[in-house]
Amino acid sequence: MTFKFLSYLYNRFLSVYNSQGVKALYFKYRKFLKDGLLGRFFGKLKYYNDKNRSLPNPNRLVWVDSNKVGEKLSVNPAVFWNITLSKDYCYVFDGDWDKETEHILDSVTTKSLKMYFEEDIPWEETPLYKLKINRIERKGPRPGVRYGTEENLMKKLEDYEELYKKIKSEGYKTQKELIEEGKKGNHLNPVSKEVTISIGRGGNLIHRGEGNHRLRIARILNLDRIPVNVYVRDKKWQELRERYKDMDFNERKQIIKHSDMNDIKKD
Repeated sequence: MTFKFLSYLYNRFLSVYNSQGVKALYFKYRKFLKDGLLGRFFGKLKYYNDKNRSLPNPNRLVWVDSNKVGEKLSVNPAVFWNITLSKDYCYVFDGDWDKETEHILDSVTTKSLKMYFEEDIPWEETPLYKLKINRIERKGPRPGVRYGTEENLMKKLEDYEELYKKIKSEGYKTQKELIEEGKKGNHLNPVSKEVTISIGRGGNLIHRGEGNHRLRIARILNLDRIPVNVYVRDKKWQELRERYKDMDFNERKQIIKHSDMNDIKKD
């Protein structure tokens, strides 16, 4: 850890202590220790003890075509096993969790972003705006919630517009690059803050977690290479990774071009 990062942690803990007290500091620090430091340590330990390297490095970026991330999970796979997922690990799950998906193009967010950026339709006429305004009217203003007031809503929509402009003009940058440029707060594991995806039994790329708007904007801009953090793989897909080295040529060529195969050692 660099001095700059240790300084960041100190200021962060001091800020929590001064504003919320020792109890809040304890719970926030406990989560940081468990999901951050220990998550990275045991994730890497599992990876380096795997002689075939079929278990993915939990701190390695995978680069994918944004348009190939065509689904989003409608359920959290962790509910099948009653555990809390940490984006600092790589998980392998069996069962039918990867069938519980919706197409990204069907989501209110995707439709609204496409209407605004591609068709020049005002935010006020998009389904996302109407949905959030309707919720504000039903529940009343909630200033502390992201979309809790009309002012908050418009601020978030302006943020999406700024994100779109930056990605279009400067290119898609990793979280590590943004931290180094001073555009993001420091983080122990920047990879865990990338767009988070899971991989289904057939190798299909499924979004859930971090990077909801980044992914959709990348798709609108038709970006063919963005960094993602893969933190859940279906058991059948993982079994393919494990026996990749024993496959014959015809089997290999079916999956060799898949982004998730790039890290496996080849004879």
